[in-house]
Amino acid sequence: MGSETFTFGQVPVPNIGFGCGNDNEGRGFTQGAGLVGLGRGPLSLVSQLGTGKFSYCLTSIDDSKTSSLLFGSLASSVNTNGVSVTTPLIRNPSQPSFYYLSLEGITVGDTRLPIEKSTFALKEDGSGGVIIDSGTTITYLEATAFKLVKNAFEEQIKLPLADGDSAGLDLCFSFPRLIKSSTTTI
Repeated sequence: MGSETFTFGQVPVPNIGFGCGNDNEGRGFTQGAGLVGLGRGPLSLVSQLGTGKFSYCLTSIDDSKTSSLLFGSLASSVNTNGVSVTTPLIRNPSQPSFYYLSLEGITVGDTRLPIEKSTFALKEDGSGGVIIDSGTTITYLEATAFKLVKNAFEEQIKLPLADGDSAGLDLCFSFPRLIKSSTTTI
């Protein structure tokens, strides 16, 4: 681990701790030249800057526009359409680096799934709960909730099923090249 002065725009910030590596590869991380930690832990960039908050707006993977990452007071000052939607993030003392949220339920298309709110509750012993993590590619759900989500997708997506076993995936669809997709919202 080393420390250096990082410059954000025109503002230099001294003594930012960072790690270095020669072979920065892992599952799903073969093309990245770096990784920025935004968690609540003491070594995350957010914690080291002492700003207490950040926001980001990620453009579509196919978009040529740039994405933005804002810290501190700037994080709550940018609003392009006049409407801001927020949700409180919950702290879990047994996992202090993660961001937890209170998940009220899941809707697929127009169908609210019959999942008890307690399924996603953070328990007093620190177990359970729902972590929101922009670096995790796949959503992981409790088994009963997953079955309900899976069944709802199978009912609403009118495409043939495909074998996803080789990728470790439970539900995949065969998507013909010339088909126009009807979007199902979750």
